[in-house]
Amino acid sequence: MKRNIFILIGLLISGLVIAQAAPSTIILKNRTQEDIQNRVLGLLWKDIVRHYHISDTALFALETKDGKEIPIQFEYHTDGTIAKVLTLISIPAKGRTILTIIKRKRAPYPSLVYGRYIPERKDDFAWENNKIAFRMYGKALQSTTENAHGIDVWVKRTNRLVINDWYKKNDYHTDHGEGLDFYSVGTTMGAGNIAPYLSDTVYYPGNYTSWKILEQGPLRFRFRLTYDSFTYKGVRVALEKEIELSAGEQFNKITVSLGSLKKIRVPLAVGIALRKEGGNFYYDSQLRIATYWEPAHVSHGTIGIGILLGRKVDVLSTKSQKLFVSTINTREKMVYFAGATWDQQGDYRSSSEWNKAPRQFFARQKGESSIKILYQTKNRAKS
Repeated sequence: MKRNIFILIGLLISGLVIAQAAPSTIILKNRTQEDIQNRVLGLLWKDIVRHYHISDTALFALETKDGKEIPIQFEYHTDGTIAKVLTLISIPAKGRTILTIIKRKRAPYPSLVYGRYIPERKDDFAWENNKIAFRMYGKALQSTTENAHGIDVWVKRTNRLVINDWYKKNDYHTDHGEGLDFYSVGTTMGAGNIAPYLSDTVYYPGNYTSWKILEQGPLRFRFRLTYDSFTYKGVRVALEKEIELSAGEQFNKITVSLGSLKKIRVPLAVGIALRKEGGNFYYDSQLRIATYWEPAHVSHGTIGIGILLGRKVDVLSTKSQKLFVSTINTREKMVYFAGATWDQQGDYRSSSEWNKAPRQFFARQKGESSIKILYQTKNRAKS
C-alpha cells in the first residue's frame, strides 16, 4: 500500500515537473533558405485567445528561448477589438524560434518607429523606422517657392530615430554621420506618391489639409492624411491616404480611399521621380514591381526607390517621372507599397541587390507565408 502511495506521489510530481517544463509556447518555423532578421510578424489574437485562454492583455508578454522579452504591439480592428499581436522575430534559415507566453506585465522597450506633424517646418508630416525616414508636405508649404508634391526620403545609416533631432538642428541637408536629406522631389511624385490622373496629366490636389495618427508603435506606425476634394466629370471626389511603416522594412503600405456622392471611376497615377543624369529603371510586368536606382550623387551615394503595385497598370514616361496609371471607383480602396533605400545604409549596395528587395517584400505581403506557426499547449502543437 505504501509502495503504491509513493508511486502515485512520484507520478504527480513528475506530471507537475512536465507541466512546468512545457509552458505555453508558439513555435515559428522558417520555411526558406534565408535568415529572417528582426521582422515584424502578426499573430492572430483570436488564435492566441483560443489556444491559451488569455483574458487580460495587460498580463501578456512574449519571451525567447533565452528568457529575453521581445517587443509586441496590439493591432486593432476598426471596432476597437484586437486583430493581431505584432512582434519582432528572427529565425535562422530552415530553422525555428520558440516564443514563450508569460502572464505578466510587459517591460518598457524603446520604439522602433516614430512620426509626427511638424508645425515648425510649414506643416510637414514626417515618419521613420530604424532603417529610413520619409515626409509629406502640408498646406503651409503650398504657397511658397519651396513647394513639392511627392514623398520625400531621408536616408539613414543609424538605427536611431532621428526626426526630432534633425528638425531641431535644422541642418538635415548635411551629413553629420547619421545620414541626411538629399533626395529631390520638386513637382513630381517623388518616392511613390499617388495623385489623380485627369485629361492625360497628373492633377495635384494640393498638399494634405489634415492628419490623424492611428498607431504609434513600438513596431508599426500608421497615420491618415486628408486632401482637398477635386472635381472629375462633374462629381466632387474626396481623397484620403493611409500610410503605415513597420520596423525593419524599407516599404510603406499606402491605402488610398476615394469618396463621392455618386459612384464614379477615377484614374490614379503612382509616380517615381527620374533624374536627367539617367539611373537604372526596372519594371516587372508580371509582379507589377518597379525599382529605380538613381545616378550616384558626387558626395552622398545612391538612393534606390521601389514600388509594388499589385494591380494592372499602364506604364507611362515623362521627362521628370515614371507613372503607373490605373482606375478605381469611389467605393473601393487601392493598396500599394512604396519605399526607398540608400547604398550607404549597407543593406542594398547596388541596383541588382535592390531589385530583389521588392520581390522578397511582395512574397511576405501576398501571404505566401515563409513562416509556419504552431501553437503548443501541454505538449501538443496546433497550427
